[in-house]
Amino acid sequence: MFLRRAYHIDEPYYLAIARQILRDPLHPFAFSYNWYGAALPVAAMQIHSAAWPYLLALPLKWSGGEALVRLAFLPLDMVAAASLYLLAARYLKRPLAPVLAAAASPAYFLCMQTLMPEKMLTALGLFALYALVRGEEENRGDWRMASALAIGAALLFKYSAAYLVATAAAYLWLRRAPPRRIAGFLALAVAPALLDAAVLETHRVFALGNFLAGIFSARNVLAVHRLRSLSAFVGGCGAVAAWPYLAQEPGRGRRLRLGLSLAGGTLLFAPFLDRAGLAVRPLDRTLGATLSTLAFYAVSLLLEPRRGAARGRELWTAWTLSALGFAAVYPIVAARFVLPVVPALVLGLASRWECRPAAADVRARPWLGVASTLALSLALSAVDARYADAQRAFARGPVAAEIARGRKVWFTGHWGLQYYMEEAGAAALDAGTGGWKAARPGDMVVVTRVNADRLLPSERMIARVRRLDDAVPLRLMSDGTTQAGFYSNDWGFLPFAISRAPLDEFAWFEIPRRPRPR
Repeated sequence: MFLRRAYHIDEPYYLAIARQILRDPLHPFAFSYNWYGAALPVAAMQIHSAAWPYLLALPLKWSGGEALVRLAFLPLDMVAAASLYLLAARYLKRPLAPVLAAAASPAYFLCMQTLMPEKMLTALGLFALYALVRGEEENRGDWRMASALAIGAALLFKYSAAYLVATAAAYLWLRRAPPRRIAGFLALAVAPALLDAAVLETHRVFALGNFLAGIFSARNVLAVHRLRSLSAFVGGCGAVAAWPYLAQEPGRGRRLRLGLSLAGGTLLFAPFLDRAGLAVRPLDRTLGATLSTLAFYAVSLLLEPRRGAARGRELWTAWTLSALGFAAVYPIVAARFVLPVVPALVLGLASRWECRPAAADVRARPWLGVASTLALSLALSAVDARYADAQRAFARGPVAAEIARGRKVWFTGHWGLQYYMEEAGAAALDAGTGGWKAARPGDMVVVTRVNADRLLPSERMIARVRRLDDAVPLRLMSDGTTQAGFYSNDWGFLPFAISRAPLDEFAWFEIPRRPRPR
């Protein structure tokens, strides 16, 4: 099911660059693409190198089929899984259950299915941390060098790998590594990114400047919506996988932490903090407060000072704080940007939990955590796949049939819809060339309800509507009635919502023929 899933979210954007690479390998960004409602030079939108699209281009050349392209990147999943297990095995007596729980978490399970740079970042990042730990604990310069080179490679794929630089620096400092060693490690790690930045084309420099401005804007850092999103995403994408390890030793300190976490989660989602005009369902508000409470409590336990601290405390602390810091300043909150927090949180709490005298008496609990987390992620993944596959089916079905009859078909929206509509022969409405005015009488325009950067008609028009429902009452993206925003908190402050709202609605409008004036 996962291999055959239709292309989804930002995958078509990277595939478009990969197709350009197949046409002109030396100029990957030398084309325009309509990804935000109007055709723009890709070089003005792309702040990262073309490393990931170059990798995509290879299997895309061999076969354009979704299953074979996805299968080509299975080795990255294996590297990530092996690195995570080897890292956990250095500190945990029973590493398998925590590793499986982290891999089954919604952020890891769903994001690692996508053909986006985060797939490479996770594989390189987990290997880099394992190599760093092994190099420090065994005093092996070759492993330290391998770690620095892996971080440098990750930065070439996406600058969000900067959290690895911060994690490594904090870990080495906490282990009291010599300053010269820390400086040498960091210099080797960032050198590839600095070299790449030195040869950036001018328009990519402007794109990078706009990106950094978004990161450091006061609105981005301080907005209540961001705080709600970050805490709910950490809770719903990571802490849900760590619930078996939240039962630490009883005591006044734990009760106080739980009480403060509950108070903080409840206050953060109080109605008086809602944005003006925002209608929040009581169910979404309750779920947000619950997930945030879970996140606050999990992080507070992980960072709690303790005598006879659990093994790996330096790593878990450095990793968690660095990944949280990155997620806090990134322009949007999304599951793929919270993903680096998940393994640190789960493995760190598992390491602390194993220090409990009674931990050996409840060995079944971690496996209950794996089962419950996997059940949630499988349900979310099934819903997500149904949404993505529907875009492909609609384009290859009704739309392809209309085009075969000779009708001109337009669409507005992006993600997988754009990929399959263009594949079928439809054209995207472009705000820069008139938008809906480009459609002529008799043409058909397709609009979906759950999509990004749509151009809506300025006048009332009659449309045929096809509704997409799903029996599983979970939603990852909002149709305007929930706060689900798994792929971007622009949609809502929750990683997922409980709802029976339609997954999507396909509306197709026929441009009316104007009567001739008499």
